[in-house]
Amino acid sequence: MNVTSSKLGRLELADAPFASGGAGEVYRATDASGAIYCVKILTKQKPGEIEKIKHMAENPPANLNAGWGTLCWPIDLVKKYGTVKPVGYVMPMALTDSVELSNLTNIRWPGKSLPPLAAKLDRTSPNGLTARMLIACNISAAVDRIHQLGCVFVDLKPQNILVSPRGQISLVDLDSLQVVSGREIFRGPLGSPEYMPSESYKMDFNQGPKIEPSWDLFSLAVIHYEILLGIHPFTASPRPSIIGCETIEDAIRFKMYVHGNNRSNLEVIPAPHSSINVVPSELAALFKRAFDAASPALRPTAKEWGVALHNAAKVGAPVLSKAIFLVPRPVVASRRIQPSVPAQVTFPSIPQQPSSSWNPSPSRASSPAPANTHSPNSSQSPQSEIGDYIGCFSWVLFVGWMGSLILKKFF
Repeated sequence: MNVTSSKLGRLELADAPFASGGAGEVYRATDASGAIYCVKILTKQKPGEIEKIKHMAENPPANLNAGWGTLCWPIDLVKKYGTVKPVGYVMPMALTDSVELSNLTNIRWPGKSLPPLAAKLDRTSPNGLTARMLIACNISAAVDRIHQLGCVFVDLKPQNILVSPRGQISLVDLDSLQVVSGREIFRGPLGSPEYMPSESYKMDFNQGPKIEPSWDLFSLAVIHYEILLGIHPFTASPRPSIIGCETIEDAIRFKMYVHGNNRSNLEVIPAPHSSINVVPSELAALFKRAFDAASPALRPTAKEWGVALHNAAKVGAPVLSKAIFLVPRPVVASRRIQPSVPAQVTFPSIPQQPSSSWNPSPSRASSPAPANTHSPNSSQSPQSEIGDYIGCFSWVLFVGWMGSLILKKFF
């Protein structure tokens, strides 16, 4: 099938989609020059969806790429060749060889044939858990960028986040963003229940006010907890006296965070949750704020998460017990976004150096790998160059530089 874009011209789609969902199918697409893009064909168009994508394509952010990764922002609407009605949109490809973050949020990596990245991200090894912290830091930076643009993701979940072999991330399915243009609100579809905050059960999404960034901050905290501990923070069994709390969605609504104020109402708490006792206390405190906050406005911001995760990674991760993660491996196959062989690299040890030994040198920052290409291996300086960059430069510059430099030490 061929489609056309007013900006890119004729695009030839692959014979079959490489990803699909309830809203559409995503195809690899090639333009006349051979450049590679993604095209999402909207199989179930919602009212106002085309207008929102058109607005996004006509008002792209100044910077879609940074050291943490890339935003796969809509470039243009597409039409079937020879027709006038838009059927979807074209966007940049995700970073090369990226896999769904959902591979990292399970207790164990799905499938029997594991990629090299699975071993490098073993959360029971200090290097693996530190690398996970850096990936979570990159995700925080990407979400912070979305919020800087005045948007709310609404449907933030692991399936909408891709991780490259170098630890950089791509945010996809950005057509789900809530976008505000003047007085007009282009609403996003509701997220997945297990990533929706407790206030979602009281909201009128069609007539009510716009969703605030605090919504995403709940989803972000859930994702970080799953990345580090391998289990949803509300997975537990309540006491028989607690009526109507049978699912994770119910537990969120009842605010049954396993380490929160209602912990006494839980009868069985799965073993992986015990790892919170060895996670850096700053992170544990942020989780409690995110899930037990009296008001959504009190949840930690994406910037707070990024700083805390950076500090934790700088010190070095603790050792988590292997025994609590010895459960049957999920049978769902790992879904590779771009099927090719990732670079064969190894994790170095992490020398402990005081942050004061490093002087920032932002001119040495490198750009993220463009979609569909490999970046050369880094020959940057050692771990001692990870310092208190926050006090010298803005948050975005900090994470951009950190993502492109520190992650090279692990990937």
